[in-house]
Amino acid sequence: MGFKLVNVSRETFIDQFNVNLEKIDKLLLFEKLLIETLSTHQIISRKDEKKIWNRHILDSLMMMFHVKHYNIDVIDDVGSGGGFPGLVLAVVIDELKVRLVERKIKKCNFLAQVIKKLGLKNVDIICRDSFEKKIFSDFLVTRAVFGEKASGNIYKLISDKGIFFNYQNELYPISKLKIINKLDYVLPGEEKKRYLVAYRKSLL
Repeated sequence: MGFKLVNVSRETFIDQFNVNLEKIDKLLLFEKLLIETLSTHQIISRKDEKKIWNRHILDSLMMMFHVKHYNIDVIDDVGSGGGFPGLVLAVVIDELKVRLVERKIKKCNFLAQVIKKLGLKNVDIICRDSFEKKIFSDFLVTRAVFGEKASGNIYKLISDKGIFFNYQNELYPISKLKIINKLDYVLPGEEKKRYLVAYRKSLL
Protein backbone atom coordinates (compact mmCIF):
# COMPACT_ATOMS: atom_id res chain seq x y z
CA MET A 1 0.00 0.00 0.00
CA GLY A 2 1.35 3.44 -0.85
CA PHE A 3 0.33 7.08 -0.59
CA LYS A 4 1.11 10.08 -2.78
CA LEU A 5 0.94 13.59 -1.38
CA VAL A 6 2.18 16.75 -3.07
CA ASN A 7 2.78 20.16 -1.46
CA VAL A 8 1.83 19.10 2.05
CA SER A 9 0.61 22.01 4.17
CA ARG A 10 -0.10 22.77 7.81
CA GLU A 11 -3.82 22.60 6.94
CA THR A 12 -3.43 18.96 5.85
CA PHE A 13 -2.82 17.93 9.44
CA ILE A 14 -5.41 20.24 10.96
CA ASP A 15 -8.08 18.85 8.62
CA GLN A 16 -7.12 15.18 8.33
CA PHE A 17 -5.75 14.46 11.80
CA ASN A 18 -7.54 17.02 13.98
CA VAL A 19 -4.32 18.68 15.11
CA ASN A 20 -5.93 21.43 17.17
CA LEU A 21 -4.65 24.97 17.59
CA GLU A 22 -3.26 24.25 21.08
CA LYS A 23 -0.97 21.62 19.57
CA ILE A 24 -0.03 23.92 16.71
CA ASP A 25 0.94 26.53 19.33
CA LYS A 26 3.17 23.98 21.07
CA LEU A 27 4.88 23.18 17.78
CA LEU A 28 5.41 26.89 17.16
CA LEU A 29 6.96 27.21 20.64
CA PHE A 30 9.19 24.24 19.83
CA GLU A 31 10.28 26.03 16.64
CA LYS A 32 11.05 29.17 18.66
CA LEU A 33 13.14 27.21 21.19
CA LEU A 34 15.14 25.66 18.34
CA ILE A 35 15.87 29.08 16.84
CA GLU A 36 16.93 30.49 20.24
CA THR A 37 19.26 27.55 20.80
CA LEU A 38 21.02 28.08 17.47
CA SER A 39 22.86 31.08 18.95
CA THR A 40 24.78 28.77 21.28
CA HIS A 41 24.30 25.19 20.06
CA GLN A 42 23.83 23.71 16.63
CA ILE A 43 20.95 21.34 17.41
CA ILE A 44 19.97 21.53 13.75
CA SER A 45 21.82 23.08 10.82
CA ARG A 46 21.90 26.88 11.03
CA LYS A 47 21.07 27.05 7.33
CA ASP A 48 17.67 25.55 8.19
CA GLU A 49 16.71 28.36 10.62
CA LYS A 50 14.08 29.79 8.27
CA LYS A 51 12.93 26.35 7.09
CA ILE A 52 12.28 24.62 10.43
CA TRP A 53 8.52 24.39 10.03
CA ASN A 54 8.55 22.83 6.55
CA ARG A 55 11.82 20.90 6.54
CA HIS A 56 11.62 19.47 10.06
CA ILE A 57 8.18 19.85 11.65
CA LEU A 58 5.96 19.14 8.62
CA ASP A 59 8.37 16.41 7.56
CA SER A 60 8.08 14.81 11.00
CA LEU A 61 4.28 14.99 10.86
CA MET A 62 4.29 12.77 7.78
CA MET A 63 4.91 9.87 10.16
CA MET A 64 1.34 10.35 11.46
CA PHE A 65 0.07 8.47 8.40
CA HIS A 66 2.03 5.35 9.42
CA VAL A 67 1.21 5.71 13.13
CA LYS A 68 -2.50 5.73 12.34
CA HIS A 69 -2.26 3.00 9.69
CA TYR A 70 -0.40 0.55 11.94
CA ASN A 71 -2.18 1.60 15.16
CA ILE A 72 1.16 2.28 16.88
CA ASP A 73 1.06 3.03 20.62
CA VAL A 74 4.81 3.00 21.42
CA ILE A 75 7.64 4.04 19.11
CA ASP A 76 11.41 4.58 19.40
CA ASP A 77 12.97 7.53 17.56
CA VAL A 78 16.60 6.55 17.02
CA GLY A 79 19.08 9.37 16.54
CA SER A 80 16.39 11.84 17.52
CA GLY A 81 18.73 14.87 17.43
CA GLY A 82 16.55 17.95 17.84
CA GLY A 83 13.45 15.80 18.40
CA PHE A 84 12.51 14.86 14.84
CA PRO A 85 10.21 13.12 14.31
CA GLY A 86 9.59 11.72 17.80
CA LEU A 87 9.03 14.88 19.83
CA VAL A 88 6.74 16.34 17.16
CA LEU A 89 4.67 13.15 17.17
CA ALA A 90 4.44 13.26 20.97
CA VAL A 91 3.00 16.77 20.77
CA VAL A 92 0.23 15.92 18.31
CA ILE A 93 -0.68 12.36 19.40
CA ASP A 94 -1.45 12.30 23.13
CA GLU A 95 -1.96 8.53 23.26
CA LEU A 96 1.40 7.76 21.62
CA LYS A 97 4.32 6.86 23.90
CA VAL A 98 7.61 8.07 22.41
CA ARG A 99 11.17 7.22 23.39
CA LEU A 100 13.81 9.61 22.05
CA VAL A 101 17.12 7.79 21.65
CA GLU A 102 20.01 10.22 21.30
CA ARG A 103 23.68 9.75 22.22
CA LYS A 104 24.83 13.41 22.35
CA ILE A 105 24.50 14.97 25.81
CA LYS A 106 23.84 18.54 24.61
CA LYS A 107 20.97 17.35 22.44
CA CYS A 108 19.54 15.26 25.29
CA ASN A 109 19.65 18.33 27.54
CA PHE A 110 17.86 20.39 24.88
CA LEU A 111 15.18 17.73 24.47
CA ALA A 112 14.64 17.62 28.24
CA GLN A 113 14.15 21.41 28.34
CA VAL A 114 11.65 21.30 25.48
CA ILE A 115 9.66 18.47 27.04
CA LYS A 116 9.42 20.43 30.29
CA LYS A 117 8.39 23.70 28.62
CA LEU A 118 5.78 21.97 26.44
CA GLY A 119 4.44 19.98 29.39
CA LEU A 120 4.71 16.64 27.59
CA LYS A 121 3.99 13.51 29.64
CA ASN A 122 4.29 10.86 26.92
CA VAL A 123 8.03 11.17 26.16
CA ASP A 124 11.15 9.54 27.60
CA ILE A 125 14.75 10.34 26.68
CA ILE A 126 17.32 7.56 26.38
CA CYS A 127 20.66 9.37 26.28
CA ARG A 128 22.99 6.72 24.92
CA ASP A 129 23.96 4.97 21.71
CA SER A 130 21.05 2.96 20.33
CA PHE A 131 23.21 -0.09 19.61
CA GLU A 132 24.64 0.00 23.14
CA LYS A 133 21.13 -0.06 24.57
CA LYS A 134 19.93 -2.83 22.22
CA ILE A 135 16.38 -1.56 21.99
CA PHE A 136 14.70 -4.40 20.07
CA SER A 137 11.77 -2.20 19.09
CA ASP A 138 8.46 -3.28 17.62
CA PHE A 139 8.22 0.15 15.97
CA LEU A 140 11.31 2.22 15.23
CA VAL A 141 11.70 5.42 13.21
CA THR A 142 14.68 7.50 12.17
CA ARG A 143 15.48 10.57 10.10
CA ALA A 144 19.17 10.28 10.97
CA VAL A 145 20.24 7.12 9.16
CA PHE A 146 21.18 7.32 5.50
CA GLY A 147 22.23 4.77 2.92
CA GLU A 148 21.86 1.02 2.57
CA LYS A 149 24.82 0.13 4.79
CA ALA A 150 23.87 2.39 7.71
CA SER A 151 20.20 1.48 7.53
CA GLY A 152 21.11 -2.20 7.51
CA ASN A 153 22.47 -1.83 11.04
CA ILE A 154 18.91 -1.05 12.17
CA TYR A 155 18.15 -4.73 11.52
CA LYS A 156 19.80 -5.49 14.86
CA LEU A 157 17.39 -3.23 16.75
CA ILE A 158 14.06 -4.43 15.36
CA SER A 159 12.08 -7.25 16.92
CA ASP A 160 11.36 -10.18 14.60
CA LYS A 161 7.89 -8.87 13.75
CA GLY A 162 8.79 -5.20 14.17
CA ILE A 163 8.63 -2.40 11.62
CA PHE A 164 11.35 0.13 10.79
CA PHE A 165 10.26 3.50 9.33
CA ASN A 166 12.99 5.38 7.48
CA TYR A 167 12.94 8.89 5.98
CA GLN A 168 14.82 8.84 2.66
CA ASN A 169 15.66 11.21 -0.18
CA GLU A 170 15.78 8.28 -2.57
CA LEU A 171 14.60 4.68 -2.62
CA TYR A 172 17.24 2.00 -2.11
CA PRO A 173 17.19 -1.64 -0.99
CA ILE A 174 18.32 -2.53 2.54
CA SER A 175 19.85 -5.93 3.22
CA LYS A 176 17.68 -8.30 5.31
CA LEU A 177 14.75 -5.86 5.19
CA LYS A 178 11.82 -5.70 2.78
CA ILE A 179 9.60 -2.74 1.94
CA ILE A 180 6.00 -3.22 3.05
CA ASN A 181 4.72 0.33 2.61
CA LYS A 182 5.92 3.74 1.50
CA LEU A 183 4.75 7.32 1.53
CA ASP A 184 6.11 9.73 -1.07
CA TYR A 185 5.57 13.46 -0.89
CA VAL A 186 6.96 16.90 -1.66
CA LEU A 187 7.33 19.46 1.13
CA PRO A 188 6.37 23.12 0.63
CA GLY A 189 9.24 25.08 -0.86
CA GLU A 190 11.00 21.90 -2.00
CA GLU A 191 11.16 20.30 -5.43
CA LYS A 192 12.62 16.89 -4.68
CA LYS A 193 10.39 14.03 -3.62
CA ARG A 194 10.82 12.55 -0.13
CA TYR A 195 10.07 8.97 0.94
CA LEU A 196 8.96 7.57 4.29
CA VAL A 197 9.41 3.83 3.91
CA ALA A 198 8.19 1.03 6.17
CA TYR A 199 10.36 -2.12 6.37
CA ARG A 200 10.03 -5.53 8.01
CA LYS A 201 12.70 -8.15 8.51
CA SER A 202 12.93 -10.48 5.54
CA LEU A 203 12.36 -14.12 6.48
CA LEU A 204 13.92 -15.38 3.27
